[in-house]
Amino acid sequence: MSPSLLAPAIDRLRRAERPLILLGNGVAISGCTRSAVQFAERAGIPLAGTFMAKTVLDETHPLVLGPVGAFGRTAANIALHREADLVVAVGVSFSWLTSAGWSAHLGSERLVRVDLDTAELDRNYSSATTVHADAAEFFQCLAVELSDYRRDGSARVAALNAEYPDQVAVHTEPERLHPIEVCEIVSDTLDEATSVVADVGQFAYWVERHVRTRGNGRFLINGGLGSMGHAVAGALGVWTARKEANVTERVLCLCGDGGFMMGAPEVATAVKAGANLVWLIFNDHELGTQADWFARRGHSDSLTANPDVDFVSMAHSMGAQATRVTSADDLRTALNTALKGGCHVLDVAVMSGSPPLEFEGLL
Repeated sequence: MSPSLLAPAIDRLRRAERPLILLGNGVAISGCTRSAVQFAERAGIPLAGTFMAKTVLDETHPLVLGPVGAFGRTAANIALHREADLVVAVGVSFSWLTSAGWSAHLGSERLVRVDLDTAELDRNYSSATTVHADAAEFFQCLAVELSDYRRDGSARVAALNAEYPDQVAVHTEPERLHPIEVCEIVSDTLDEATSVVADVGQFAYWVERHVRTRGNGRFLINGGLGSMGHAVAGALGVWTARKEANVTERVLCLCGDGGFMMGAPEVATAVKAGANLVWLIFNDHELGTQADWFARRGHSDSLTANPDVDFVSMAHSMGAQATRVTSADDLRTALNTALKGGCHVLDVAVMSGSPPLEFEGLL
């Protein structure tokens, strides 16, 4: 790539005091996360990502703010919509969820867009500068052209996280966990040898905001296009693919009770395959997204309430181990035990009627 093509973007970066790099699914596809992180580390620029880019970012890194969007992290959204004086968006299409309702605060003067697909360079938002380039080449060129550039991004990330904490768990039901508690325990348990495959549904919004992943392609979700239940079988596909690549690891499937019922027979297939696979069910006995939508409009929950299925007996009948979980301590113990090997179903009782707070992009 010719440095002249980058000149406008480089000029804007040099003048920016509070830049932010926003990574999208295009970066995940390009496979250039290492180059992006290395440049951010040398330049001291905070990183955020879309939900689909959650798979590439180590959310324990001091420069990583986490996912943006309607159900992203508060600090990351504040940086995107308010605090950053320049946003370098690489491989980002700015969907309704990513932009938190197509916020007007993502105007052209604050935005530099980079994409290999020219159609994406002005999709939904115009920008002050566009760069038609592969993400890997873009970050490699930045590393050379801005070798002397340095900002204190780690301090900014720490300050933003301190000033804008995310929603905390508030208990309203005995013997049921708040979804945030489940996500925090999952985060504490994850390591670099565990892949997370998330289904879709209301619980996934909690997962986006509160499960902190380790990057390296260890988080997978078919965002936007995946139907409920796809991850219940997809997790077995991930384990099989890793095995064929001679990679020994565990796979954790996160799903709701509605999604699990749509793909539960795959547990028997996983048992036959000898998989190391855990299905963790956020069981609130309802189709959460639809229940919230119905409740806001005064409709009956007759179509959104799920029956009290005995998932433990169901799993046992298919040859898997299973545990009913009703407390945080029990979940820590059960999850650590389950991840040691074999097929396990964890039926976790979570509170119902508690949708995650949606970030409003129009601040």
